Parts: sequence; structure tokens; C-alpha cells
Amino acid sequence: MYIIYRAVCFLMLPFIFFRLLFKSRSDKNYLYNWSERFGFYGVDSGDYRFWVHAVSVGEVVAASAIIDGCLAQYPNDKIIITVMTPTGRQRAQRLYADNDSVVCAYLPYDVSFSIVKFIRHFNPKILIIMETELWPTLLRVVGKKNIPIMLANARLSARSCRSYARLRSFSRQVLTGISYIAAQSRQDARRFAFLQGGEKKNIVTLGSVKYDLALKKLGAVAPDARVEGEKNFIALSTHPGEEEQIFLAFKNIKAKHAKARLILAPRHSYRAESLMEISKSSYGFRSEFYSKLSNNCSGLDVVLVDKMGVIASLLKMAHVAFVGGSLIDKGGQNPIEPAAYSLPIIMGPSRYNFNEVTRHMSEDGGLFMAEGSADIVSMVNNFFDNPQQARLSGEASYNNVMKYLGATDKHMQYIKKLVH
Repeated sequence: MYIIYRAVCFLMLPFIFFRLLFKSRSDKNYLYNWSERFGFYGVDSGDYRFWVHAVSVGEVVAASAIIDGCLAQYPNDKIIITVMTPTGRQRAQRLYADNDSVVCAYLPYDVSFSIVKFIRHFNPKILIIMETELWPTLLRVVGKKNIPIMLANARLSARSCRSYARLRSFSRQVLTGISYIAAQSRQDARRFAFLQGGEKKNIVTLGSVKYDLALKKLGAVAPDARVEGEKNFIALSTHPGEEEQIFLAFKNIKAKHAKARLILAPRHSYRAESLMEISKSSYGFRSEFYSKLSNNCSGLDVVLVDKMGVIASLLKMAHVAFVGGSLIDKGGQNPIEPAAYSLPIIMGPSRYNFNEVTRHMSEDGGLFMAEGSADIVSMVNNFFDNPQQARLSGEASYNNVMKYLGATDKHMQYIKKLVH
């Protein structure tokens, strides 16, 4: 099976250029640094003790907890972060712009010669892969080089597990060389064990580092900016197919609460321009890009977030949060950050990416499920009409975050075991 996989990857290489060109239509950054995707790097070579791989923005943010831990405990060592997307690269570069010990590059495509070139260039001693980024050739080549591997903050949804299970013997081979699988939950741990044929000795359940990150961010932004009399509804990490439902819901919310404001932060900020057209032309909302605001949002119906790294400040203004990727079949985005800001949270029914997190939050009374725009209208209006209930639900979501702190320190204990 592995031979077939290698052959398919190699034969696909010519088509990769067309894929990058296609993606560059929406994000021109896909046109840059192509050589890195094949193992050729302009970054200085050298010994990078820690190699941390994170697919895109969400994984990069999660990885920052572990990277910061490594920098604190091993200040003389260098770290190479690899990503797959331009937005992930930009976030990593922004996070560590002032630290010469950390560099960022694209992960090579999953063919042997590219992976080998990467390893020769950076000479990493430990590979830390965030969440569930399992590339067979990468794991095989790294294993042959005797580089220990940790799958950190690991999660495996029931859907993904079923997909991997169709090739269970191959999946077992892929997972064999991993030193530690640090699962977020017991359910994740059980699914990884199933794919390994019941083997559990390399699996540990450490929780999610995203709880620690959310609390860290909470202490790093300005004090609460919620203004009495305002009613701010923030919709985070939305995808195509969701924004129309959010706009429709907000139109009906405005019918009851004239001073209500929508803060809309699409999953990919470059989409803000097209959403601005919909907001103004289709709904007649008084709208502006966040990047063009001066001090406040007064007089606006909709604020469209068109830049990265500002969500924490916006959450301080919000009264109710919707978390995207959940009204369509995307599995939901991360609800932990708005929970840390004591917000009542609304999500759609698709939440398999954060099934354990959302279940706990729902049980505690901090998260509520909406089937569509009508439910969103009802829930947001209810919270606007009953600020005491909104406060209690927000406290429940915050207390849920506090329950699950400490995963970063647990990860560092296992990383220490791999350092030699």
C-alpha cells in the first residue's frame, strides 16, 4: 500500500503547480516560496532542535503554546515551524517576528526527496506535529532518521477515524513510528488506539493546549470594552454558506433591537471584501472594514473584520458569540476563545472537530445549538432581552475553560523525555 501511495504522490507533482495557481486567485501568496514545497530553502541551514509542524492558522496558534514552552526551557535551541498555507505562515511569522531562534517555512510535499532535503538542511532533533497532520512519507523518512515524533494536541473525530479505518493496516503502519500521541480527550485516545490495533502504550491523554492559550490571551488585551446600551453580536470563523444565514438572522435581530451591531470575522479575512458587497447591496447595512475604523463603531450596523490578530479585542466588545464552520458540514471552529471572554456561545449542528469541547460546554450551560438562522435570531434576541441570563451563560462558558487548564505543562513533560 505504501508503494502505491508513494507513486500517486510522485505522479501528482505536475498538477500541484496548477493547484497553487488556482488557489492564488483568492490568495496571491500561494504564488510565493514554491521552492520550499519541494525542499529548497533560503533560510540558513543549521541545527534546529525542535521541528514543529502546524497546518494553518488554528494549528499555528495552538502550536505557539508548545513553542513558547520550548523557548522557555531550552533558550539556546532553535525552532523551525512548518506550515501548509500562506495564512499559517503569516501568523507564525507575526508571532515570532522578534525572535531569531524561530523561523518559519512551508512543509515540503510528501515525497521522499523533498523530506530528505528538508532534514539535511535543518537537521531537526525532534518533530512535534500538531493535532492530526499524518503524512505517511514524512513519518516514514523521519522515523528512519531516528528522529522522535510527538503528535501533540492530537484529535481524531469519529468521521476521520472511520475514513482511516478503511485502510486500517496502512494507518497502523503510519502511526507505528510515533513516540507519543498526546490525545486531547479519552475519546480521541480510544480512536487512535483502535487504528493501532488496540496498541495504547504510546498514547497519553493530556487535554487541549487551547484552553491555556485562551486564558493567556485574556490577560494580554485591554479591559472589558462592553458598553452599556450596546448590543454586539460577533460571528467568528464563518465560511461560505454561513454568512448569508448570519446576515439574514441579523436583519431580523435588527427589527427588534435597532441598536444591535454585527461583528463578522470570516475564517479567511481576504473574503471580507466580497462580504462587504453583500452586506451593503443585499441588506442595506451601514458597514465598514475593521481596518478603516478609528476609535469606535458608532453608527455602524456591521463591522467586517479584514485583518488578523484582532479577535481578542473584538471579543471584549461582544455580548453574544456565534462560532462558524458549524452551520455547514465543516465540523465547527474553536469555541474556547470566546468562552474565555465569558460570552454565551451559539454554534450550528456540525461540531465534530470539537465534539468533546462543545459537549462539555453545552452541559455546563455556556453553549447552545442552532439549526439555522431562525434559531440564531431567537437565541440572540433572548440574550439581548435578558442580560442576566447572558451573564450567567457567559460565566458558565468561562468556568468551563478554567476546568481544563494545564495541558501545555503536561505536553512539556513528555517533550522533555524526547530531548537528548
